[in-house]
Amino acid sequence: MGLFSLCINFLSEGQSLTVSGNVSLSDEPGGTPGIAVQVEGTSRGAYTDISGVYRINLEASDSVLVFSYLGYTKQRIRIGGRTTIDVVLQQEVITNKEVVVVGYGVQRKSDVTGSVGRMKSEDLVKVPNHNAMQSLQGKVAGVQVVSNSGAPGDAPKVRIRGVGTINSGNNPLYVVDGVFMSDISSINSNDIESMEVLKDASAAAIFGVEGANGVILVTTKKGKEGKVLINFSSEYGIQNVSKKIDLLNSREFGALVNEINPNTYNNLDALPNSDWQDLIFKKNAGIKNYQVSASGGTATSSFFMSLGYFHQEGIVPKSDYERISFRTNYTTQLGKYVTVGTNLTIAPIKKQNTADVIGTLYRASPAVQARIDTGSGYGEVNGYGNPLAAIDYNNSFEKNFTGIGNVFAEVKLPAGFKYRFSYGFDVGSNRTVTFSPVYYVSPTQSNPINDLTTGRYSKNNSTIDNLFYYNLESGKHRIDALGGVSFYSNKSEGLSVTAQNIIRDDRNLWYLNAGQVVGAKSNEDATLFRKQSFFGRVNYVMSEKYLLTATYRVDGTSNFGKNNQYAAFPSVALGWVLSEEDFLKDVKAISNLKIRTSWGKLGNQNINATDRVTVINSGSPAVFGPANTLTQGATYGQTSNTNLKWETTTQFDAGLEIGLFSNKLTFEADYYHRLTEDVLVLLAQPGHVGNGPFTRIRTNAATVLNRGIELNLNWRDKVGGLQYRLGANATTVYNEVKSLGAAVAADEFIVGGGLGNGQNVTRTQAGQPIGAFYGFQTNGIFQNDTAVAIGPVINADQVPGDIRFKDLNGDGKVDFSKDRTFLGSPIPKFLFGFNAGATFKNFDLSFDFQGQTGNKIYNGKAAVRPAIANYEGNYRDRWTTTNPSNIVPRATAGGDNFNPSDFLLQDGSFLRLRTVTLSYSLPESICGKLKTQKMSVYFRGTNLLTITKFTGYSPEVGGDDLSAGIDLGIYPVTAVLAGGINVTF
Repeated sequence: MGLFSLCINFLSEGQSLTVSGNVSLSDEPGGTPGIAVQVEGTSRGAYTDISGVYRINLEASDSVLVFSYLGYTKQRIRIGGRTTIDVVLQQEVITNKEVVVVGYGVQRKSDVTGSVGRMKSEDLVKVPNHNAMQSLQGKVAGVQVVSNSGAPGDAPKVRIRGVGTINSGNNPLYVVDGVFMSDISSINSNDIESMEVLKDASAAAIFGVEGANGVILVTTKKGKEGKVLINFSSEYGIQNVSKKIDLLNSREFGALVNEINPNTYNNLDALPNSDWQDLIFKKNAGIKNYQVSASGGTATSSFFMSLGYFHQEGIVPKSDYERISFRTNYTTQLGKYVTVGTNLTIAPIKKQNTADVIGTLYRASPAVQARIDTGSGYGEVNGYGNPLAAIDYNNSFEKNFTGIGNVFAEVKLPAGFKYRFSYGFDVGSNRTVTFSPVYYVSPTQSNPINDLTTGRYSKNNSTIDNLFYYNLESGKHRIDALGGVSFYSNKSEGLSVTAQNIIRDDRNLWYLNAGQVVGAKSNEDATLFRKQSFFGRVNYVMSEKYLLTATYRVDGTSNFGKNNQYAAFPSVALGWVLSEEDFLKDVKAISNLKIRTSWGKLGNQNINATDRVTVINSGSPAVFGPANTLTQGATYGQTSNTNLKWETTTQFDAGLEIGLFSNKLTFEADYYHRLTEDVLVLLAQPGHVGNGPFTRIRTNAATVLNRGIELNLNWRDKVGGLQYRLGANATTVYNEVKSLGAAVAADEFIVGGGLGNGQNVTRTQAGQPIGAFYGFQTNGIFQNDTAVAIGPVINADQVPGDIRFKDLNGDGKVDFSKDRTFLGSPIPKFLFGFNAGATFKNFDLSFDFQGQTGNKIYNGKAAVRPAIANYEGNYRDRWTTTNPSNIVPRATAGGDNFNPSDFLLQDGSFLRLRTVTLSYSLPESICGKLKTQKMSVYFRGTNLLTITKFTGYSPEVGGDDLSAGIDLGIYPVTAVLAGGINVTF
């Protein structure tokens, strides 16, 4: 009731005073435009005009004005009933008191010895998305964020300082207000105050066995002391495919097919022309994002509450995503020594899973009538199926519910000690329903009996932390220490059941017991994983210039056997703030100069909880007895390995931080060397074990190296009333498998990159990057029979117009075992991003670019051809007897021209205009008339321009790390035009 009354009183307060004046800078006499004047404790404010004059309407309770300008010290001026206040701002003296979030606490930025990247809330909402990680693309050095697909609700792939492991555990750890998570799709970007990326061992070592792939700390917004603020934002955008793939039209396709099978199409001009991309992809698909929040506080308590709604309409039908998010944070003091608080996020999510038709529409013949008036209403597409029918007859729905939060209590103890207890939880449930009705389009696209699959999944993860803090400041010494014990539990259960012959197609009856159910199949699984940890950290600062951080953590996990359940992870880091030394302290140009270095060990235990035990596979029939009876049996599905242990990453980092000209120019550089040993690999077993040819055992075997350089450069300044900012970051990545271990000697390599047609196009081998592309090198096109006779040929069927593959071993022939080689890597060698922005009066314009170079993409969708398929536009220049191309081979339905080779390998480099935003903040006089404190409107474009040689929809091609960079038909990333409004009351 009190909070409600406070809101009403605040909204009903009337204006009672107008204050005006002139503001100038100490080094520029006269008025200066663009200086911010704000009422303390509110979002109301104004800017000085071209003459340096401001005017602001106040309320009776307003008591202090805050004057601020980039590079100058803020001034707080008490109003005291005055109507004229003139101010001169002094050049800022940098104190380096900014704090950053680190594991289990915060640190002064000047004291940080590790490599930490940071994103603030205003940057996280620049991109309309359901996952805040998409806002990090091109923003933080050392971080690669890949949109695996543009499908609404799909999580991006995140890699920090390269790919460190061969198993599937390369994702970073997310810690949201102290809660461990593997994905943050349920967190509303508008609720996030900041994200810190812990990249090196010193920064991440406090998380021990979870920190090998980097840690991303998410801090959500909290209330601040002052009046209650109510904020509302609304954004609406439209999405379109940013790029169509150049495919042959029906006439071009018909002519090509006639070269393969003469007289297939006798009248090319009479062929229908189905542009499957135009038929499938929606135009102007909507994206909506609404948010309302309330926050405030007193000297002893604070609160923040928000309600958000996000809806993204897929550009492919039946792929929509909808999320409602509610968040509350509350903190209060109980007496003088005790503080308690809680935060909670609730996020129900609905998602449609559309049919996988991107590869199909790429290959489907354009010379087919997409829709017809008879039968099923869809034209028959031999070999691939009609994409429109596939979407129509697919019905897959998913409902998720996630609850994330924690409760905590802090107790101040004597002599600089503090104790904190925290209980965090991440619970959720998922229900999926997939129904396929009876239909017939063609012999290869039909369903004679309807079928229904339902699935249930639940998780219950919890963390209990007991933390002790110690702080001491004595003369030139400062010590911050932390010690803690943490307990973590992860439980999950899943059940899926498939049945047929549901009595009706009515969606309300899509339940397993809806009538007679026959042919039911079920599958159920569960996991239980527990971990306990003991850890400590000491930060020591002497004379504000000599820095030491030491961390030690011991983890015990149930994922491994008794022989290796516990492991220790130490780290140490040193820093030297040279700008605080006497020989540099008086150099005015140098605001900050710090060198730092760190060394430490981190762990990774992201494997299946059952990998260490023996598993029996049932459902293995065999013929027994004289009657040759088929009898159900069981066999070993997996052999146990009780000696499994953690992967261990040893990381060295050396960094340099420079700030010049009152930190208008800042520069940061890091060199990192990251060696991961005892990598958990799935290895093939010999046949005599009896597990079958495809059974593997998890083993600590491999060693992987990543090293590189990270650079950050930023410049902020003003010219008259124009404030502008420039920024750039760059990262080099060198990835190499140093060894696959003695246990892999028989294999020598790990095969990956399966295309689904029996071809594999990647190989992981010592001396090469993880998942490197492997195949034939091409050497032009055979132009005539003489060239074919000279060879070398891959088989006797090659004719003029076919690809000439290189004979690498010089034996006069081409074969799979001796003449394939490594062709490139899907891992970029160079990542970069740059941004620019300018503010003039009430206008702000910003640009963000991202890019990468040095990686390859395999056009797998062009290689998979079970029947005659369409071709990309480069086949207009294919080899014929009258067009002796030496680049594109003759038209064939399949065959050797589609063997894994560099012919289908493309450059994955790109430069993308990620966002461009123009915003306008309404003047204070207009806001006053509208009874608001602050109001702004903006227009934004996302993914409007991509410069790349890759012919697919988007050069951001993810996938499993052993099979990354393969485009088998990826849901397109969209270009978005959006507009919005943001209002604070």
